[in-house]
Amino acid sequence: MSESLFHDTHYGLFHVALPRVLRDGSLDEFLDASQAGDGGEMLAEFWRVIARQVVGTAPGGRLPADLEVDSDDFSLGVSRPASGLTLLVMTGPQVRGPLEAACVVAGFRDGSPSDSLRYFTCEAPVSVDQPWMVGEWLGDGSRRNLGPIENPSVDVMRGFVTRQMGAGQERRGSEFPNRAGVREIPNVEALLGGAGGTRPPAPAASTVGGIPFRGAGDFPRAGDPSVMGAALDGPGAGVTPSIPSVSGPVSFSVSWSSGAGELASAALTNLYRIRTAGGRALVMSAKKTKGLAKKTSSYVQFMWNDDSSLIVEIQGDYSYWGLSVPSESWPYLESRGLTVPTGGVGNFGLVVPATASHEDRLSVLKGAFEAFQVVLQPQGRIAESHF
Repeated sequence: MSESLFHDTHYGLFHVALPRVLRDGSLDEFLDASQAGDGGEMLAEFWRVIARQVVGTAPGGRLPADLEVDSDDFSLGVSRPASGLTLLVMTGPQVRGPLEAACVVAGFRDGSPSDSLRYFTCEAPVSVDQPWMVGEWLGDGSRRNLGPIENPSVDVMRGFVTRQMGAGQERRGSEFPNRAGVREIPNVEALLGGAGGTRPPAPAASTVGGIPFRGAGDFPRAGDPSVMGAALDGPGAGVTPSIPSVSGPVSFSVSWSSGAGELASAALTNLYRIRTAGGRALVMSAKKTKGLAKKTSSYVQFMWNDDSSLIVEIQGDYSYWGLSVPSESWPYLESRGLTVPTGGVGNFGLVVPATASHEDRLSVLKGAFEAFQVVLQPQGRIAESHF
């Protein structure tokens, strides 16, 4: 079984489906399942539904052996670490790759569960030299990076969330006792939007692989007067070209030493493949760059919006390493149509509008890769992830 199928299922469950269904009125179902002692089976059924959607198997169909799970692979518990605060703590199959969640915690105030609900993930690092991180998934589907965590244990994560929720450790969190007996597992297909429904969508203008995107409205569009990238307002402007349908697996035969045009062509072909397969986003990472004061990792990332426009971003936040992109490099990035970081997400970015032709997209991506190569100086092979 491809590791990407496991990753997409793991990510789809803990980063996309669970925060959505908890906010869509299913919180009581999870609390009841925990009290009844069948939370593990409930989460396992969620996993199976999402796995079938990822694999393309009909509802009720068999899954590849490596995607098969049972209730012992999951845990669902409730603890109350402070007066008026309840935490719903969940774990799943052992993580196998970057950004998968070792555990998740949904916290809420007892007096207003729906309004106060917050959802946190303890995420595996992108590479071995980086720490485990905590992300918070917001109601609009976007993600906040809350920084590193000392280790991915449930106890440490529970304490982290308790502090985030503004409560001291008034008493040690204890699991609700499991009651004997078996209750009916909720209809997971219905909770996810109907039997035979579509694969849980990546949230609009939010994240890929745990890396936050800004929304399309936060960037200028390539071709705007303020952007010196590709001009997209010539003949045919206002007519939305179709996005080519390209089949096949996502793969790269280029490296970070390839020309910007080659990188743009490879990235765009793979973006078409992802779009054709029903996916949304692509991250191209460089484990080593030498453009800052010391070597660090970086990435270029892309996401298709619902209107067929394309978000392009270059990582701009290196605060964990005590680094930053020198301000004297910003004009070069801006000359390729990228805006400088603002607000809570520190990336450089732009949006290629839906009216762009293939050649337009290629030109804009070439400019973005030129900026990435000149400013960050990436080295080695391209590590990719997509969703």
